[in-house]
Amino acid sequence: MTKHGDNSLAQQGWYSYGQQGREALWTETYWSGQTRENAAITSLQWNKRLWGFLTHAWFWWLVAGTVLSTISGVGIWHAKTAKELEAEGRQAVFGFIFGWYSWALLCGMLATMVGFYLLLDRHWSLGKAQRWRGTLLWGILAGVFASAAALTLEGYAEPVWHIPYWIDLAFAGPIEETLKLMVPLLLWLVGPKYLREPLNGVLLVFTSAAVFGIQEGVTYVWDAAGSELAVVMGAARPVSELLHPSLTLIAASLIWLVAARTGRLFSWLGVLGWVIAMALHSLHDTIGANVHSSATTAGDSAANIGMSDPAVFWGTIIVLPLYALLWLIVAFQVMRVFGRELTPPDAIAHNPPRWRPLLRPWGVK
Repeated sequence: MTKHGDNSLAQQGWYSYGQQGREALWTETYWSGQTRENAAITSLQWNKRLWGFLTHAWFWWLVAGTVLSTISGVGIWHAKTAKELEAEGRQAVFGFIFGWYSWALLCGMLATMVGFYLLLDRHWSLGKAQRWRGTLLWGILAGVFASAAALTLEGYAEPVWHIPYWIDLAFAGPIEETLKLMVPLLLWLVGPKYLREPLNGVLLVFTSAAVFGIQEGVTYVWDAAGSELAVVMGAARPVSELLHPSLTLIAASLIWLVAARTGRLFSWLGVLGWVIAMALHSLHDTIGANVHSSATTAGDSAANIGMSDPAVFWGTIIVLPLYALLWLIVAFQVMRVFGRELTPPDAIAHNPPRWRPLLRPWGVK
């Protein structure tokens, strides 16, 4: 793990990027896209360890967060439903929100995001980004805005416009992926100059998406209060919410790299990344709505799924996390295709070949 905020990325110069006999120009914060031959450059070896992830902190943060969230789901299962809490008044609602299970849930969701950050830090050395703390703060504010806006838009659309539930889910991709990027893109235009640097950009967008995912995960589990579904949501949502940073970083890695090389925020490659993120997001949500369709009736929200049948309960608690994990792997691999171009020189050696840049000429003048 890198030391955070030490601003110790490699100085401008020509560096090996893992290709035999070639080197590329690093501009202190990103690869320029220029390469040249250098016979003295040898290919970097990589010793793959099948179970190597077990020795990394990021994996155990993910495990701890999922376990903690699942335990909190058990507590929320035995809590009163939202209608019962509302009937008892504000004090009962506050007691639920600030109960031990809610704090455990929040900590569990946060722990999984920390684990995912540590994984990205291994590849991108995010801790060496300029003004790390400032970038993190801007990202938190961006995520709060995105969460509030999404709750308003999506909460308004279905009941007021009478949109079918599956269509509402399909629109989640365009709405949520746009909102998570909205403030970061605005900050590129009018914010501090350091937020234009690619590593700062992905850190900014990761934080925005992480805040959004934490809010969404907590909401899903809370909505299932008083039912066995709270346990299922507690087990599935930590992994599922990691999709938010994975998907949005597909767009962010392209947008910020091309913008750094061209000096312009808009690019067709950036639009392509945004479209890919939206499409995968909507596809995930619409398919996911049918994964456990045998346990629900048409038009039900996730909180209304009946889980009284033990077979349904145990089947769902296995299927939903596996479904979320499958999509996370897909999204992460798509993100890697573009994100590998941001891997800095000092991270090349300890990155596997699939995370080393290919020096694609995206945005090269």
